Amino acid sequence: ISKKKQSAPCHKKFLEEFEYLRMNATGVMQTFLDMITYEPMINNFCKLIIAIQKTDEPEEVVKAIRESDPLGAYPHLNSIVAFDKQDDLLTDLFDSLLIDTPVSKYFWQYFLPELSSEDEKKDDAGALRKFTTEVELDVMMNMLQKYLLEDFYHYSREIGGETWEVMKELLEFEADRRTVNVTVNSFGTPLNEPDRHDYERKMLYPNFGTLYPDGQTILSGYGPKPGVSDFQTLGTEFKSKSVRFATILQDEENFVYGMRQEAAKMYAKGFEGQSHYGCFYAFYKLKMIELRNLKLIFDTISQPRTAEERRALFKSVTPLFED
Repeated sequence: ISKKKQSAPCHKKFLEEFEYLRMNATGVMQTFLDMITYEPMINNFCKLIIAIQKTDEPEEVVKAIRESDPLGAYPHLNSIVAFDKQDDLLTDLFDSLLIDTPVSKYFWQYFLPELSSEDEKKDDAGALRKFTTEVELDVMMNMLQKYLLEDFYHYSREIGGETWEVMKELLEFEADRRTVNVTVNSFGTPLNEPDRHDYERKMLYPNFGTLYPDGQTILSGYGPKPGVSDFQTLGTEFKSKSVRFATILQDEENFVYGMRQEAAKMYAKGFEGQSHYGCFYAFYKLKMIELRNLKLIFDTISQPRTAEERRALFKSVTPLFED
């Protein structure tokens, strides 16, 4: 049995549970749960756009649709197959499909940063075409997720009460994690060039969190001081400072696993307290970790490996609700 067939029922069960919550939610809670689905929806659209850009084969795009996250499903997603690979692909896609989705405002933020009013945005198709012809799709995906994270942060603050207290901590953790991951993932790419630290890479950092703004300034550089350009420098800069992830950043080999462990511990806190919506966000995030664990386990036992290799892989399983 393939790992996909083994993990599919687990994913289906989670989707049924989450959809049950959404169907029975109203008002503020309904909006809150809808915003959780925006992350996979943005990922779905971006992955499909990348698939169209990379291939001329419709079958590859259809495959990408089949592999899209059902939690971020959109009724007309299949119509993306009809779009051709061309310079103004994103323009046509936005005008025909994205504009009617709940995540369209994040695409507007990315494509039209210089336009301030909604009327200007609606009337300036030329500006949209200008931005989409030069877009770097990986950067676009990161920017869209940044805008969503900031929007969720502001919405949680509007809700107030214990929801805000819980979500503030969870979202600031997510913002800090994104800041560090963007920095680490930029190593070895054009974004790691010194003249791009202070603007292009810094632009991907969320505008909140415990690393904002001082920690982000260290990462992006200031004045004559260059930004962080390798993992060793990153660990050195954070070693003497009482900032989040300082310990994890001293161990490059186990960095990814350490970040996952820290995330699991943080989201478990989302179930503390009562009468707040933060538990639903924590539920979603922990389920994603759990599903990843299951896929890793299924992959480990389904492939011919030595006992030593299996032990090493099982060590990558992220514990949940660990004492």
